[in-house]
Amino acid sequence: MRKYFIMIFILLSMVAEINAFSPPLLIDVHVEIDQERLIISYKIDHFQEGINVEINIFQKYSKQLIPIEKNALNGSYGIISNKEDYMVYINLSFLPDNFSLEHYICFPKLTFEGRIFYEMLHVTKGKHPAVVEEGVIGFERIGEFFISKFEVSNEQFAAFIQNDGYESYDYWKVKEGLMGNTEVGWFFQGKYFLNSPREWDLDIDEFWETAPSNFI
Repeated sequence: MRKYFIMIFILLSMVAEINAFSPPLLIDVHVEIDQERLIISYKIDHFQEGINVEINIFQKYSKQLIPIEKNALNGSYGIISNKEDYMVYINLSFLPDNFSLEHYICFPKLTFEGRIFYEMLHVTKGKHPAVVEEGVIGFERIGEFFISKFEVSNEQFAAFIQNDGYESYDYWKVKEGLMGNTEVGWFFQGKYFLNSPREWDLDIDEFWETAPSNFI
């Protein structure tokens, strides 16, 4: 009997250790410009060793990515250590002459264990307005959670493709209870021999930069 108790204790300890792990969360991002610098501040919840932070800047209308030289960056970027607050500074002389937050989008990008993360927003526990039907707004009570500030980016989806996302059955199976046919996604992509979004050209390097979909 004692052996059974020991085994149960070990299993519960393993489950607790697994459940204790949470992916890093990039939160509280703030971007501003002073007379000389672009200043980007952020925080990281659930810090993990090996986090890498880069800065993305692209023009809103052309979707052109702005290359940033390493000597233009100062502060917390690259492989970072655990801190309460992080800040990155870029001298305006390294940016286009017409640079402004009205015409350019700036945000940090966090990578960890091959995955790409952008800013997450905290939705608090409580009642929140939800559209019940057209023209009628009701309230739903929810628990707290985090949700991505941005849609899934082209770069994130490219990483999904490159990690055999279209060949992995588990990624395409619909959660039971949501609809009758849980394999509808798997059958769809197999029927049309899909291996990427229809408008993407996988023969072009960094094809997500010029894809018709919006978020680079």
